[in-house]
Amino acid sequence: MTILVQAGCTSEPYSPSGAGWAYFDGAPLLVSPPVRSDADCGLDRDDYKIGARIDPPVGIGDHLWRFTGCVYYHGAELRNVIIVLTFEADQRAVVKPVADSVPKDHREVPFSFQLSRANTLGFAAYVAFSYRI
Repeated sequence: MTILVQAGCTSEPYSPSGAGWAYFDGAPLLVSPPVRSDADCGLDRDDYKIGARIDPPVGIGDHLWRFTGCVYYHGAELRNVIIVLTFEADQRAVVKPVADSVPKDHREVPFSFQLSRANTLGFAAYVAFSYRI
């Protein structure tokens, strides 16, 4: 597998200095448009401690795709939030940083980015971040 690292992102798990930080990785994102407009990140369940959703990609040009979504986490401060995309068609993963720092009282982290590739068939998305409660 080839890891493509975008500018501003590290290939090693990063844990900020100071006491109480831990690293969380590998949570899959729900691939879906918002299910409920009145819920955090448009997720259907109110009891998520952590949740993440990514809309189906939208073609915006020749081999250019827009990805949008949201990460939800309450009760913790987040650092270095990244989204990792994998694709069935090849053994490559794309790492996209979506937030450097998220305060403890900020419940939603919306994101949007563009990606250039022939297609997005069979994609999966995962979220990783450092956190401190």
